[in-house]
Amino acid sequence: MDELAGVLNRQKQMLEVLVYRVEILRHLLSRGETRFLGFATAEVDHAAAMLRAAEQDRTDLVARFALERGLDPATLTLKALSEDAGPYAPMFDRLRSEFLSLTDELEALVRASKVLAGRGVAEVDRILAMLSGGATTNAALTYGPSADRRRPRALGRSYEAVL
Repeated sequence: MDELAGVLNRQKQMLEVLVYRVEILRHLLSRGETRFLGFATAEVDHAAAMLRAAEQDRTDLVARFALERGLDPATLTLKALSEDAGPYAPMFDRLRSEFLSLTDELEALVRASKVLAGRGVAEVDRILAMLSGGATTNAALTYGPSADRRRPRALGRSYEAVL
């Protein structure tokens, strides 16, 4: 049980780190700070990988624990463990409650981040459309031999008029 308690506490810590890093990502998205988005998303990926490793450790340990007691590992939940955990029961109950709370928080942060990222993409599409003379495609206006010179150049005309 000590080993399981340690793994569950590590998993909770990894979940907290993931919540923190998604919160940072959401903050950057809400402020329109694109400079550090690459770093933030890499940190979210790293935290998610660490959480998956902790979850795998938990799965392996619970499977071993279940086999020792002749139980089906698929049905051995944290709630079921706490019912048969003796002095560990209050800690397992607390961890279960914290897992549920952190998972709800993480889901809300991910939803908010997706909305913010969608708004950012829509704004980029709007700016690219404006730069390309109102074209509805997502292709940016390019210059050089491969440029499509038949496209309307509404912004170009306004600059020419000023010059």
